[in-house]
Amino acid sequence: MKINVCITWLIGCVFFCSIFYSNGQSPVTDSTFSHLNLANKYFDDLRYDSAEYHYSNVLESLKTSQSWKIYCPATNNYIETLWRREKYYIARKAAYQNLDYCKKFLGSNHPETGRTYVNIGVLCFLTGRTTMTHEYYVKALDIFNKNFGEQSEESAEVYEWLGVYHCSINDSAVARKYLFKALKIRKYNSQTEDYRSGNLYRYLGLFYKRYSVFDSAFYCLNKAIKLFDGKYSEYNYKTVKCLNNINDIYEWFGEFDTAMAIHKHSLELINSSKAYNRYALMMTYFNISELYSNFGDFDNALKYMQKVLKLYYPEISEDSVLSNPENVLDYVCSVTKVVMEYKATYFKEIYRQNPIEKFDYLLYSSKCDELWHKLTEAMRQRVANIEELIIFEQNQNEHYLSLADKAFFAYEKTGDTAFISKALTYLSVNRNTNQIYSNSQIQKKFLDVAPNTYIKSKQQLQKELNKLLSQRLTIDKSNPTERINVLIAEKKIEADVLAYNLMRKNPDLMNYVINDKPIYFQNLISKLQENQTLIWFHEAYNPNHLFPDSILIIAVSNNDLKYFKIEGKSTVGLINKYQELISNDVYDKDKINSVGYKLFSLIFRPLEDYISKEELIVIPSQYISMIPFDALPIELTENPKRMIESYTIWNEFSILSFLHDDKPENKKNNVLAVAPRFNKQQKQAIALLTKRDTGLINLPGAKTECENIGNIFNTKILYGTNATRSEFEAYCPDYEIIHLSTHAIPDKDNKETIRLVFSDYQETNKEGSIDMYEILNLPLHADLVVLSACKTGVGEMSKGEGNMNLAWAFNKAGAKSVLVSLWDANDYASSVIMPKFYKYLSKGFTKPQALRKAKLDFIRSSDEVTLSPYFWAGFEYWGDGSSITFQNKNNDYLLYLLIVAGFSLITLIVYKRMTLSS
Repeated sequence: MKINVCITWLIGCVFFCSIFYSNGQSPVTDSTFSHLNLANKYFDDLRYDSAEYHYSNVLESLKTSQSWKIYCPATNNYIETLWRREKYYIARKAAYQNLDYCKKFLGSNHPETGRTYVNIGVLCFLTGRTTMTHEYYVKALDIFNKNFGEQSEESAEVYEWLGVYHCSINDSAVARKYLFKALKIRKYNSQTEDYRSGNLYRYLGLFYKRYSVFDSAFYCLNKAIKLFDGKYSEYNYKTVKCLNNINDIYEWFGEFDTAMAIHKHSLELINSSKAYNRYALMMTYFNISELYSNFGDFDNALKYMQKVLKLYYPEISEDSVLSNPENVLDYVCSVTKVVMEYKATYFKEIYRQNPIEKFDYLLYSSKCDELWHKLTEAMRQRVANIEELIIFEQNQNEHYLSLADKAFFAYEKTGDTAFISKALTYLSVNRNTNQIYSNSQIQKKFLDVAPNTYIKSKQQLQKELNKLLSQRLTIDKSNPTERINVLIAEKKIEADVLAYNLMRKNPDLMNYVINDKPIYFQNLISKLQENQTLIWFHEAYNPNHLFPDSILIIAVSNNDLKYFKIEGKSTVGLINKYQELISNDVYDKDKINSVGYKLFSLIFRPLEDYISKEELIVIPSQYISMIPFDALPIELTENPKRMIESYTIWNEFSILSFLHDDKPENKKNNVLAVAPRFNKQQKQAIALLTKRDTGLINLPGAKTECENIGNIFNTKILYGTNATRSEFEAYCPDYEIIHLSTHAIPDKDNKETIRLVFSDYQETNKEGSIDMYEILNLPLHADLVVLSACKTGVGEMSKGEGNMNLAWAFNKAGAKSVLVSLWDANDYASSVIMPKFYKYLSKGFTKPQALRKAKLDFIRSSDEVTLSPYFWAGFEYWGDGSSITFQNKNNDYLLYLLIVAGFSLITLIVYKRMTLSS
């Protein structure tokens, strides 16, 4: 990460004289400066082992003398020597400590503070916490731009790192933007022929190689070699890394002999170099392993991968490919995780080649998968905020699906149901944000061990971050110089530093955060009632594809389980077509039934033996969540029977929420109902966004809907101008049921971003409305939230979390269950269905049953127009299958009569006794 080491060295020397005899400080000795000079020289020559030795000899002395202007730059160099030598744990400890010293003694916007942010960003990248990488780079860039301007070489280097990061997550457009921004700055500073541009040319080569532009990749990589050799001579690890990258291209073209010859040359360079570098050696062993695997020689591929593993776990045997570390968590980083992934793959491929003699290799493969899972969960445990966790889950999603596939395959070959449990566990680890976000979860698991100040600080930081994320909804996230992006980076860094300091003081504490217990097949079976079937969907994506390649469907019923895959892209096409047809108030019955029946046949025909039950619990994937299952015809006739007529169907948020029995806190109040009205200006703004006539914005049925609910339950109604956001926020924590009868409007630039509007809505600054991130800040304890509003079931699609709609947001804020709409809710239908839903709730029906019965009542009383699924099928329930337990108004009245009658009876008895006595 060399940000002009010579300048750093000179800065230290210049300030030496000014601080040598500073009041209250010890002088820096000649011996200290001798070590420092040697350390800087070795650092500049890439001899990081020697540099580390000399830095470690002076840092304590510099800290004792409080020579911060020398200490902080020297520590930044020391940190880089550590991560260059893959000593990540020590490097992280030194980096977070140096960040504290830099901010305290040099200033929050000092260049050395910026360098420390870069160091931590690199460490996040190398240790698998890639989601925080971007934030640290953004903050560093902000500091460098303030100190040196936007055309500085320091800024160029940050753009290089940003480009590498985005390239690694297949974000090609953003990666290209950053890399070419760095190149433009290097040209401005006349550095394109300077060794300092060597890393940039290598990164550009990697970018072109990833996207198969091989002539440009060759040019850039050879250019980098020329610059590195000119500075360091041929025997340097940077050149070895470039040779490894060039070899990937030869492998792609099938030139095995050429690639192997270059690999042998790379090993010679490493052995001859004075500057040994384990990372370069790892790359060479790793690429030789891949070379063998590409040509079908998995035995040799496995041997070289074992050599890589030996570099990080010295205690294992290099000669035995079966040897794995006793504690894989001794070295948690991206490399060790990838090694376990490849070992598992090679074991399985050797098994496939000879399944009889190499049967045990299937079990060895499964063991490596378990170790990969352990490493990944250790990385997950370092996540400090919900947005980072969502991105983390998204990045791991495809491999977890692959692990589940392999576990199912092992079950088929062995008949051991333990592999089913492994598959279920791998599929369950995502959609796990409740474990880190929910206040109740944190308090339950941390209360006995985590300081209360940490819990409060963490909650406050997440609230502040959510506010900033809400403000950024319409701004380019990828522009690192946007002020809002810098503010978000600062808040995430603050949360990350807070979490790191807690973990440093309490290293075992994170064991309480993530629920890594396996999902046992038998537990799933025992949780299901006799009349229930669980259907679980997962979408598998190619990294460069917008739509899923396949959709995995798992059905669990009684003591049996079935899993199969359907084609992804065509299924999504059917879902989108069905959505388009059914959400239109023009009833094209034949087309709707035709497309709907195709969907039913595709998903449910293979499950005929599993859907004979009365209740279907669905854990949907992203696109599957947009199917109104109730409306699907189960036969292709002129007036077909639909699924709602045979089944009670509802969505669960995740397998963990299905298995979780946590009950919400009982409240003394019953229902909070909200029905705002809008003025002329508000109606025009809302009509423009919802594409409705202004005359339909003040929903005539909303007030009636809320009053009808008030006839059933004790209800607090916020109506008209009283239905403001501030009033809603003041009352919502105290109610068991929250009913919102309002409009949900999309943002102009992002149709998937939905916000609910109140009577004080202002279009200019979005005051008087609430979006997903602001909902996350609500301190809810509700059993049920009902969103009688348009498209509240539409949200951002996440490979990890699924459909991040408003149901997802309210659930994360503490609501146990949520009712939403998949398209524009019809005011008339809503005013009929919602009161009936509450009527059935009051009679003791479960929430899913109550919604189904309300819909069926509507269907049976409909004419030819309102019979269309457009009117009734859009309302979807998310949550558990429980009923509402508190008393309704009729029960309260009956209780009152009983009390009066009892009191009267007691009075009569007392009176008679007194009369007899007298």
